[in-house]
Amino acid sequence: QWLPLYQLTEYEVHIIARTMLEVFDQVTMWRSNFQPGEEVVAFMGQSETDPLPASYLDSRADKEFAVKGKTARDLSNLQLPFNPQTVLLFYCGNLSEAEDLFEDYPINTDNKPVIEYMSPRTYRNRKDTKVPWYVGPRPAKLTDEVLKRCPPEKDPFLVNRSDEDKMLPLAGASYHWARIWEVIGDREKCDESWRGFVERWIPDEK
Repeated sequence: QWLPLYQLTEYEVHIIARTMLEVFDQVTMWRSNFQPGEEVVAFMGQSETDPLPASYLDSRADKEFAVKGKTARDLSNLQLPFNPQTVLLFYCGNLSEAEDLFEDYPINTDNKPVIEYMSPRTYRNRKDTKVPWYVGPRPAKLTDEVLKRCPPEKDPFLVNRSDEDKMLPLAGASYHWARIWEVIGDREKCDESWRGFVERWIPDEK
């Protein structure tokens, strides 16, 4: 289920999450971009709790090259390698392992189609009031909470992945925050988030 967050409120997003969690054995969340204000995510439901397949690509050299000599000032011009290994940069976490975040929200059903009625009203009213679309810090905080409740190293969905691969969801979260702080204009926090991204993007080899 693709969700354009710039057209949804937090309440609506959480209703959709709660509903999918009622239906599927496993629900994971993925982002499609890192652009603040234009975020789109996907809730992916599985009828079984199968883990993500292993990846045997070695992308470390490409990852190092992508950030070599770069700083937070280069955020908008980064050329990051994307492949079956680094795709975990877009992974926002296992919602099934953090379902308590959504337990207070209603379930959308055929006989009680909450979303079908709520979303059109919200979108229509955007001209009369400042609608709090679920963008920028809001989805970033949700990702942080999901990853806190189910850290990548303990996520059953990532059991087939290497320790370095499991750092990529955290790298993605830091990268998103860096982009957010860049737009907000907080250079100090942007630099801090950039450093967090680089540390997780190319973690020290042990």
